[in-house]
Amino acid sequence: MKVLTLNTHSWMEEMQIPKLYTLARMLVDEHVDIIAVQEVNQSRCMPPAADLPGWVSADGALDSIPVHRDNYALLLVRALHQLAPEIPWQWSWIPVHLGFGVFDEGVAVISRHEITEAIQLSHGGGFDYEDVRRRASLAVRSAGLWWVSSHFSWWRDDTDTMFAREWRHVSSSLDRLVDIAPVVLCGDFNVPAGLNGGGYDYVMRSGRWSDSFYQAREVHGEATVHTTIHGWDDNEQALRIDYVFTSPGVEATRHSVVFPDTTAEALSDHSGIVVELEPTCGASPRHLTA
Repeated sequence: MKVLTLNTHSWMEEMQIPKLYTLARMLVDEHVDIIAVQEVNQSRCMPPAADLPGWVSADGALDSIPVHRDNYALLLVRALHQLAPEIPWQWSWIPVHLGFGVFDEGVAVISRHEITEAIQLSHGGGFDYEDVRRRASLAVRSAGLWWVSSHFSWWRDDTDTMFAREWRHVSSSLDRLVDIAPVVLCGDFNVPAGLNGGGYDYVMRSGRWSDSFYQAREVHGEATVHTTIHGWDDNEQALRIDYVFTSPGVEATRHSVVFPDTTAEALSDHSGIVVELEPTCGASPRHLTA
């Protein structure tokens, strides 16, 4: 199976609709099974969508904010249905916080396969929706695995080690998922690999997760951000801050950076990652079924 993770930077990109269709064509042509996306925005001024093909609501999500007509995940799903109508695409999206005063910003997961369950995983903190510090992940169960789309805060801000607090809070939820089925954890973690004592080390010290970049036998590309972006305003180096982590029971065999953010192929201010996966020895036969 293949999973793609991408911070879409949606509706803040030029040529947004052509880029959306470029992504949809790749997902169909490359037979990507699961799409985990972040910064999945919709305009607050747009009316709710009348039709949600393949929609699966998530337990625990804010039900006061419906899917709007310009929701990026909704439009991506519609493009996928146009390009591959024979595939029963299913998807879920959760609103996480107010973005730039004009967007409902959230995370989403889209699957070629049936989604049997979707759950919002709080990052804690008790923040109001209008506060950018409000964070949550989306976990969906599909093809025998849990697939999680996450967008974490930075390792530090002026008053708090935000990433550490969020990771501690969500880890207990992830542990409960792992007890049910293997977990593939994807997203923009906002912590760079290679920084001693930083957020990446904080994740890896638990010993519960494998990084697809190091686990895969075949690796193409590394950094996912090369320029200054929001939250990294002084960045002058290439950073690997987007990840696919796997729990026991599933492992990465191929890791590829796609749509590099420094090329004409870029779809966002982040590069994407496509990871190929297979069950490990002893995993239940129900895992990774197509």
